[in-house]
Amino acid sequence: MQSAFAKKHLKTLGQSIRALRHAQSLSQEDLAARAQIHVTYLSSLECGKRNPSMAIFFSLAHALKVTPSELLFCPSQAETLTGADRRRVNKRN
Repeated sequence: MQSAFAKKHLKTLGQSIRALRHAQSLSQEDLAARAQIHVTYLSSLECGKRNPSMAIFFSLAHALKVTPSELLFCPSQAETLTGADRRRVNKRN
């Protein structure tokens, strides 16, 4: 059973993954294929229902072309990327 603290942070991580995926115009299927995980697992990560292993965490960062620490930033920042930030994220594709 997860604590409220863990649930909050898993939700935040899921929101960050979703926001970065949207910023790169990727579908869940596209990102799951890049990260070599099942799309339903990715969906449950984005909803904050699953706790990824370190291997999955790093695989997602690589698939999204961001550093692992960038997966942990505030999702509201990811959803409001400036034009320069979007170009930086898209440039990594």
